[in-house]
Amino acid sequence: MVLPMRWTEALDRLKAEEDELTSEFDIEYQREVYRWAAQRVQADVDSKTWEAFRMTQVDGISISEAAKLLGVGVGQIYVARSCPTQSSAISKRLRPE
Repeated sequence: MVLPMRWTEALDRLKAEEDELTSEFDIEYQREVYRWAAQRVQADVDSKTWEAFRMTQVDGISISEAAKLLGVGVGQIYVARSCPTQSSAISKRLRPE
């Protein structure tokens, strides 16, 4: 059965709207999962380590800018990001299982 052009256009529009809503839902779901996990992990690490992780890994702030904002040296940001018991542990705990 061939549908008139206006029906196929309407169906295409509905599909596009559905895809957009699904995408928005997926993004919001991922944000909620991150917030939930972040609250649990944040309680287990030093506050400056958490901020260094969040700024550089989540927010995309450069290491030098994060150091300036946190009032610490660049080296401390690198240490916080690379310390096996701190930042890499944060990343591992925030990854989905």
